[in-house]
Amino acid sequence: MTSHQTEQALRVLLGHDMSGVGDVLLIPLRSVYRRAAALWEDAGEMSGGFYANTVVRRQDGRRLAVVNVPQGVQAQDLCAVLTGKRIHFFGYAGSLDPAFEVGDVLEIARAVLPDGTARALHRTRRFPAAAGGYSPCLLGGPADAACAAARRAGCGVVDMEIAHCADAALRGANRFSAWVLVTDRPGDVNFWDVTPAMQARVRDGLQTVLDALREEL
Repeated sequence: MTSHQTEQALRVLLGHDMSGVGDVLLIPLRSVYRRAAALWEDAGEMSGGFYANTVVRRQDGRRLAVVNVPQGVQAQDLCAVLTGKRIHFFGYAGSLDPAFEVGDVLEIARAVLPDGTARALHRTRRFPAAAGGYSPCLLGGPADAACAAARRAGCGVVDMEIAHCADAALRGANRFSAWVLVTDRPGDVNFWDVTPAMQARVRDGLQTVLDALREEL
């Protein structure tokens, strides 16, 4: 894409061209996006784009964009038009490894695409590392097959966005890092079966992430 095409694409997706923005935080879940955007005082929500997003103006002059990207593979669209940014992703994931329990916060060190291609991600080293695989959905045969493939590839968790977002972002010379909060264990503990104790761990895990985001970004 030419620089003009990139600028136009960003204006359609976000309502602005990301001028002056060096750091980008991607969050698929709207409720989590709202909480994350409220972490910073000097922030304003932008309008006119496909995706809700808030631009933060920090005391050192740097600008951060917090973006509510779509759930699923469509989240990669924004990553595909960004260049030279520090992109950080936070979302929910399902655990494929008994060592990773509901409520755990993990950092994705390696993201594996459905074809087996693996991408090494930037590490903040705030949380335990895991390899992340891709699942196109939460339930049914396609999800089962994706989880099986991810296990064969050595993945400890699966989600619906990170592998494709990372692949698109790294093609544009961006830095990409990702944290996930484990909310279920596919085939063992479904997301509607989590116990009250597990729900409490998820709430605590989310607060841990929000505190870390404020420090990291």
